[in-house]
Amino acid sequence: METKLWGPFLYRDYRVLWTILVFGSIVVWMRILSTAQWLLDETGSAYLVGLIGVVQLIVQIPATLWAGTLADRANRKHLITVAHGITGITLLSLGLLDLKGVLTPSMIYLGIAITAGTHMLASPARSALIPIIIPENKLLLATSTDTASQNGA
Repeated sequence: METKLWGPFLYRDYRVLWTILVFGSIVVWMRILSTAQWLLDETGSAYLVGLIGVVQLIVQIPATLWAGTLADRANRKHLITVAHGITGITLLSLGLLDLKGVLTPSMIYLGIAITAGTHMLASPARSALIPIIIPENKLLLATSTDTASQNGA
């Protein structure tokens, strides 16, 4: 049995899911870089920039514990849609607050907490969809592509 590298991309649902993964990862990295830069520019404090990791960790640990269960019990497509929607609204709000000149470090940390939580909630739902939309003989390649894309984006 010959496996082509693009095998999973022959399935429309996988292409859509993969596109969401790549854009979601890009948004996460843009959020990480922009919030860190904003904190450094506005406060000049490397300590406050370092707190980004602490805030993310505090949110991600409990979110990870519940995300898999939620992905098993809820509609996975809706879960991903809601998570990305909340992320988008949060980041748009941070941008608008910055444009108005009223953005504060505590608002940044709240935005980081929300987006870290929504990212962790969407991740198991996305992973659980792959075996549903890809045949078993292409599952290993699809999962590998998913992981590599997430790490590379």
